[in-house]
Amino acid sequence: MKAWQLQDWDRSSLKLIEASKPKIINDYEVLVNIKAASLNFRDLIMASGGYGKVGGKIPLIPISDGSGRVVELGKKVKSLKVGDIVVPSFFQNWIDGPAKNNILESALGGPLDGVMQEYMLFNEEGLVKNNTNLNIKELAALPCAGVTAWRALVEIGKIKKNDIVLIQGTGGVGLIGLQLAKALGAEVIIISSNDKKLDFALSLGADSAINYKKYPKWSEKIKEITNGQGVDLIIELGGKSTFSQSIKAIKFSGTIVVIGVLGGGTVELPIGLAITKLLNIKAIACGSKDDLINLLNFIKKKDIKPIIDKEFYFEELVDSMNYMEKGMHLGKIILNNI
Repeated sequence: MKAWQLQDWDRSSLKLIEASKPKIINDYEVLVNIKAASLNFRDLIMASGGYGKVGGKIPLIPISDGSGRVVELGKKVKSLKVGDIVVPSFFQNWIDGPAKNNILESALGGPLDGVMQEYMLFNEEGLVKNNTNLNIKELAALPCAGVTAWRALVEIGKIKKNDIVLIQGTGGVGLIGLQLAKALGAEVIIISSNDKKLDFALSLGADSAINYKKYPKWSEKIKEITNGQGVDLIIELGGKSTFSQSIKAIKFSGTIVVIGVLGGGTVELPIGLAITKLLNIKAIACGSKDDLINLLNFIKKKDIKPIIDKEFYFEELVDSMNYMEKGMHLGKIILNNI
């Protein structure tokens, strides 16, 4: 079978190789024919060795998110059948409840091998059957970005009708976060540095849009929009470049959910202001299998389809990662192996 292999902590070391097709040796294993994958910014960091020891060892098969079709089952697998379309959970051993100390060891695409291979073995517990109207490519867009947005909005943020949510950016998490928040009845404000992206977000249902390059002190615009109150929840992915503005834009007793560090990994925290506002600051890394199941159920109920920006073929992994690095995409980038 064909597979992509990262042979050193450098994207230039990615090689398309011929590998042995895996064989079931455990009664609870499932063999999946991977049909689609999607990129996350994490994949770029991982390929450059940016996760250090957490990223595992090379050689490594990259990319965490994918979907496929069951082709073979272990003798004791009960929840799936041959032909089912499935999506693997990002953390293979985080099934439900709070995260345990060892979940980072079970992340796909580093330290565990990822989905850029034609066939892949999973434990039955690491897979979720598709019960939605999504096609196999749309399904691949959800394990990391979709679950992250779901956990931020629902599990942590407890968002309800008429709450105000601020989302930073229009990438995978940003747009699915916008779709989910609107379906939950929230008002949504989007910030981006690109007016065309902001126009797209408005066409998708965003209530307000702010270009943070034109308004570096965008928290002031937030205060105008919210009549001085601030927002209930911020999905924070900028880190150093945005955190100070987020602190100013959040309302009294509001919640900032930190999901990324695109603008730098070290921030100065105005502790006095945080205490005065009684802020809740929560960092998350994706979510559990249960979160993925709940997300899929909600998507089915609300008939939501993730936004796909561009599709590449399986053989075009390097091109797709270079495209993502430019930061011009809207929504998810898909690798198609159908």
